[in-house]
Amino acid sequence: MRTTYLRLAAAVVALGISLGAGATTVAIGDVVANGEFGTDAAPSLAGWTLGSTGASPNARASTNAINTVGGNSGFDSFFGSAFAVLGDESDAIGGTPGGHEAATNTISQLIVLPEEIGGVDTTRYDIVVSFRTAFDGRGAGTGGPVDVFSASFGGIALFSQVSSPFPACGPDPTCANAQLENNPFSALILGLAPGSYWLTFTLNETGDDLGSELAPLTNTAAGIDGISILATATLAVPEPGTLALLGLALAGLASGRRRRAS
Repeated sequence: MRTTYLRLAAAVVALGISLGAGATTVAIGDVVANGEFGTDAAPSLAGWTLGSTGASPNARASTNAINTVGGNSGFDSFFGSAFAVLGDESDAIGGTPGGHEAATNTISQLIVLPEEIGGVDTTRYDIVVSFRTAFDGRGAGTGGPVDVFSASFGGIALFSQVSSPFPACGPDPTCANAQLENNPFSALILGLAPGSYWLTFTLNETGDDLGSELAPLTNTAAGIDGISILATATLAVPEPGTLALLGLALAGLASGRRRRAS
């Protein structure tokens, strides 16, 4: 029995030495599916959950008019590859304010931070959320209602932009361009528990000055691409010091058994 305890103690101490400092974290890479929205040849919203009470969210090539035109009817070639669009269904930002209802448009993805990796429990995650966005269109003028474009992760607000800087004309290539951009956006979020979190992009298109659900004075659209979430997990592995103490305790137990046996 003494030999067994001593061998176990030596194994535990050796394990503590082999782990070394910092061995309890592991980078698991990008946890977003289809953050590039396909390719220019085949734009796609695969992997995303869509929600809309107005124009359906869609994916487009960088050659689409909403990206290539200027003024406040497009994104002025901001995107160099496929991207997602909220608030407009085809071509450049179009339609007459007052000609469509107020609406909420979303794309979301459920991000899973695993509770274990390789059979070892995880205790927390640190993540870096990155993406690029463009937001443009017609505003309602001073004192008018605003459209709101925002992003969140698990209920944590990442950013929020309003349409108040946009000119009250168009949308048209000849109207002034007051495009709002995140190029790129990046945020570090520390200490997340293992579990599932929704990453959501939302464009709220408002009603008119009277608060009606109809006849909005605004007309905007938002584009999104380059979404990634790089995650680093902390594993529930004992620190080397804890393993060494356990090894000493086992060695002491073996020594006590030897004294009692003699």
